[in-house]
Amino acid sequence: MNTFPAASTGPHKFNSDAPIRQDRRAGANPTPNKEQDMTKTTEPRLYCLEVSYPAAALIDRSGEEILDPNWVPDTFTPTEQVPAFYWPKTDRIYRSRSAATDRAALLRRYGCTVTILECTPAWENIPTANARRRRERTAATIRHSIDSVFTDRDQLEEEQA
Repeated sequence: MNTFPAASTGPHKFNSDAPIRQDRRAGANPTPNKEQDMTKTTEPRLYCLEVSYPAAALIDRSGEEILDPNWVPDTFTPTEQVPAFYWPKTDRIYRSRSAATDRAALLRRYGCTVTILECTPAWENIPTANARRRRERTAATIRHSIDSVFTDRDQLEEEQA
């Protein structure tokens, strides 16, 4: 027994032979270029934070400044959800400016100086990137070799003088 509804017997309903209705307005495009419509109009941007912690939150251990685990900012109020203070992560890459701005505001509330950095990455396929890095390594090796030859020559001249 067929439980599907009967197909419409109208002349054009679900029929690929139906006439295409075109918009008669000037500049109307009845079949837009789907590839062009799906491309992004702006470059993707990424954001990160450059953070300077308050001097009171830093302690000196063997010549290196580290964050004091017992330091609590005056603006922190413990709650049931967050009973103890901890520093928010600062090493993330953010895909939106608003997320980076929110994290910067939180850090500033705790006494940090924060700068939001923005970049527009240049995407390239892996074979092209590998070729570029290979060229850069080769150029650096050549420069190092040339520098060492001149350094050896200068040392030799100094010894002979």
